Amino acid sequence: MVKKIKKKKRRKSRARGDCFRLSFNFLDALGRDKAVEVYLVHGIPTLRDERTLESTGKRYGHAWVEFVDFVFDSAANMMIPKDAYYEEGQIDEAEVVRYTLDEARKLVVEHEHYGPWDERLEAEDIVYANQGAKK
Repeated sequence: MVKKIKKKKRRKSRARGDCFRLSFNFLDALGRDKAVEVYLVHGIPTLRDERTLESTGKRYGHAWVEFVDFVFDSAANMMIPKDAYYEEGQIDEAEVVRYTLDEARKLVVEHEHYGPWDERLEAEDIVYANQGAKK
């Protein structure tokens, strides 16, 4: 008797805000130079009030690119030291996922969108700028 093996269903994560696409594209352009280690990063900063700059307590899913000790935030079109970016965004290193260019390319193809791809970024209290961004 031959036993059938059931295929495990893969959970497809949903596409999110434009920062995921912009950051992937920046990584793709920059990552061709193998002299510098460059990572696509998905994480959860805390939103600040635009007028008072005080923390709103709302966490949001976001993507950026890291290289050396700097962050390039493609959605804000700014480069900032990594330590300052993490402090300003109240980003917890435990809620950050880093991808090499090769890893990111494979995940874009597999999921058919630019992210997020990790279940840790799917928590109920996390908001996204654009719920329907697709590649």
